[in-house]
Amino acid sequence: MALLTVNNLRTEFALSKGFVAAVDDVSFELNEGECLGIVGESGCGKTTTGLSIMQLLPRNGKVAGGEILFDGHDLAKFSDKQMQDIRGNTIALLPSVLWLLMCPHTIHLDIILQVVYYVERYSSASILLFRFHSRQHCVNLF
Repeated sequence: MALLTVNNLRTEFALSKGFVAAVDDVSFELNEGECLGIVGESGCGKTTTGLSIMQLLPRNGKVAGGEILFDGHDLAKFSDKQMQDIRGNTIALLPSVLWLLMCPHTIHLDIILQVVYYVERYSSASILLFRFHSRQHCVNLF
């Protein structure tokens, strides 16, 4: 059984003219010891996917469909207290590092050192959610 399973995830945001889907039909599985990088253009839903898993969407956002299972348990049914216990201890979302995003020629060594820093910082977490942003000849991590 996978440690993290995301099936047909759909996340929507309420706007003045109705709902808009920011994530639509995203599915993946992560087994223990595996790492997943989500790569895509700016605004394609990488961060929203992570925030959906962590239940950290802004007030106008909601998981409108699909399922998110952690170790066989449906995270949508977890209370705020249960999610607080999981965040950072079991599942960690790596935050944005804006200076990396502003540099079109990021040195790959900087990226590797940042990954090492976060892995050491969140070493007790079972899952680290990384977001990769493709830009010209480099990959930025946050």
